Amino acid sequence: MFEIARKIQDYRTRYRLSGRLLAYILLISSLLTLLGTGLQVYNDYRNDVSQIHADIQTLEKSFLQPLANSVWKLDQEQVNVQLQGALKLRDMIYAEVREQRQDESIVLVEQGRFDASSSITEIFPLVYRSGDFTAKVGELKATFSLKGVYARLQEKVALILITQFIKTFIVSLCILAIIHLLITRHLTHLSSFAAKVDFNALDQRWQLNRAPHQDHKKDELDRLVDSFNAMQNDLHQHLNKRNEAEAALRKQQEELETTVAQRTQELVDNMELLESEVKTRIASEQRADKANRAKSEFLANMSHEIRTPMNAVLGFTQILAETEKDPEKASHLESILTSGKTLLHLINNVLNLSKIEAGKLELELSTVSIEQLLRELDLMFSNQLKDKALALNISLSKGLPDALLLDEPRVRQILINLISNAIKFTQKGHIAIRVGYQSSGKEDTHIDLQIAVTDTGIGIPHDQLEHIFGAFQQRIGQDTAQYGGTGLGLAISLQLAEIMGGSIGVTSTEEQGSTFTLNLPRTVVLQSISSPDPSPPTSNFDGLRFNSATLVVCDDHVINRELLRSFLGPWQELKLLMASNGEEAIQLARQRAPDLILMDLKMPVMDGFSACKVLKSDPDLADIPVIVITAAVMADKEAEIVDHCDSFLRKPLNRDDLIIECKRFLPHRSTPPMEPKDPVTAPPLLPQELVIEPALMPLLARKLSQVRELSRKMVIQDIEHFSQQLATLAAEHESESLQQWCSQLRQAASNFDSQRISALLDSYIDLIEGYQ
Repeated sequence: MFEIARKIQDYRTRYRLSGRLLAYILLISSLLTLLGTGLQVYNDYRNDVSQIHADIQTLEKSFLQPLANSVWKLDQEQVNVQLQGALKLRDMIYAEVREQRQDESIVLVEQGRFDASSSITEIFPLVYRSGDFTAKVGELKATFSLKGVYARLQEKVALILITQFIKTFIVSLCILAIIHLLITRHLTHLSSFAAKVDFNALDQRWQLNRAPHQDHKKDELDRLVDSFNAMQNDLHQHLNKRNEAEAALRKQQEELETTVAQRTQELVDNMELLESEVKTRIASEQRADKANRAKSEFLANMSHEIRTPMNAVLGFTQILAETEKDPEKASHLESILTSGKTLLHLINNVLNLSKIEAGKLELELSTVSIEQLLRELDLMFSNQLKDKALALNISLSKGLPDALLLDEPRVRQILINLISNAIKFTQKGHIAIRVGYQSSGKEDTHIDLQIAVTDTGIGIPHDQLEHIFGAFQQRIGQDTAQYGGTGLGLAISLQLAEIMGGSIGVTSTEEQGSTFTLNLPRTVVLQSISSPDPSPPTSNFDGLRFNSATLVVCDDHVINRELLRSFLGPWQELKLLMASNGEEAIQLARQRAPDLILMDLKMPVMDGFSACKVLKSDPDLADIPVIVITAAVMADKEAEIVDHCDSFLRKPLNRDDLIIECKRFLPHRSTPPMEPKDPVTAPPLLPQELVIEPALMPLLARKLSQVRELSRKMVIQDIEHFSQQLATLAAEHESESLQQWCSQLRQAASNFDSQRISALLDSYIDLIEGYQ
């Protein structure tokens, strides 16, 4: 037996194809055998179960009535005899007779051993009949076991499987022997012949080692022989052709060498012409660069011309908004302010682009805390995020340095552009800002900083990822009416990042979101940042009084002069003299000796820059402070302007900035505080210029916990709502001081001035704690 198995294994090793055929035959035969066995076993099982049900019917027909008569007669011995007869049925293992007595039944007789597993149990009523009289005297419980059925099936299965597998194995060996005789031995001969093929003797022919067919009809092996011999013939022909082609190739190579020599000489002759073309192209590029710089200068000038009227639009709108009581008109004014600020943002983007392209954007490095910067941006965008029900998640890598040397305004502008785009193109989900870093080499003084802004918005198609960084370029197919924008934000952000030695990368999946990553390599690590002054100066000027003073307002636009008059109108002690150009301003300065000059730059006759030079060069006029108010914004111009004036303000002009600068150069005072009636309970100043009446203190004390919560969370919308509620309370009690404080808080919230908000809320908390 072992010898036969060894020979079969040796045969399968030598003839792998035969081995696979044998395996396939055995597998298929085994599956068919199992299928046939299963069907036969299932049929036998059904027959055995049918026999059990037949025995149940026999029991019901032959035993029920005699058992009922015996129970009626209370003949227990006869019942035992009858149950023993019933248990002689083939698979019946248990029988039990219960007698019905009043409302309960008791076991009268039981035979056999009850087994609930793998069994069939039937319960039959025992009814006594005599003529027309019938009565239920009890019931019969019979149990038939299936274990005998299963045992018989197991014996059949084992016998069938052994028989079928033996037959299958014998048939498979016979089939394999036939296949070897007819096919595989000839394939082995072909393999040996192919291994010995000599390319120098391809005219030899292969022949089968078998008797020729009598009917001269070719089978598959004959056709295989013919195909192999035809392949040798084709190979012989191809070798001959290859030799001929190699000879022709050598001839062509010689001709090619001659041609190359000729072409080389022609190339040398054309080099001078190419050099001339290169020089022409360089000149063209220089002209293009000059045109590009001219374009940037044009954009800067256009931005200046637009910012000048915007100064009047935003200024007068601010004045009207502060005095308008009609809610509808106030809403319209708010819309004008919002639209004006949007237009101003567009102008700034165009201007930044022109600065970059003109090469006039310079880095302003300073100490920056990334964590503090992100907190300020979170506060800035809190309303927009709340309006769209979006969450802003900020995460910083562990160990991120507290202080880095960066261009804070440029980094802030890039992040504002990226976060604004993320909010704009995200309707649901969240915005995530992740800050990571890696050590830059072995140095501890530099890191590679990465700031990633991720959204769950509409995403960007893969073929447009580079396209979106072009100036005035947007996502193809973007709904401009819905999303707006000009396509400048990403272009400016990328160029700002490159100026700082970094880059911006983007990954995106349509309808799933985008991730923009700002990379700033080799960022310098500094010592920790000192805490800012917790008490910033207030910009509420209701208690401010200037000493009598004369001011010269010099601007060629009447509207701008009227705007400055309106801004300074509440202070009647200030006398304003108007001039439309620099020459008039100088004449007024010599005639009236003003205390302060507000000077525009771009004016006819004499511009403000020239006028400042004249004023500062005249010993009699040099001490008059000059505040330049202009829309000129190029960085190199700013540095030159500051050298010839005392202060610098940019249009569009904010009233608070103007008053703060005037306070620097004009004598002023604050309205004296009211003397408290009870010096013991006199509260501290709310800010320093304001006093709260004692009658209001208990009401304000009740809101202390709310103010502490506002100071902790810093939610702008909640702070604005609180200031409105407190302003109503101040109006009811006619408290000017509290109204002024509410105005300051509301203004700080609208400007997202987190430091000023914290200072005002802290002053409230200090006031109440001092009172208590």
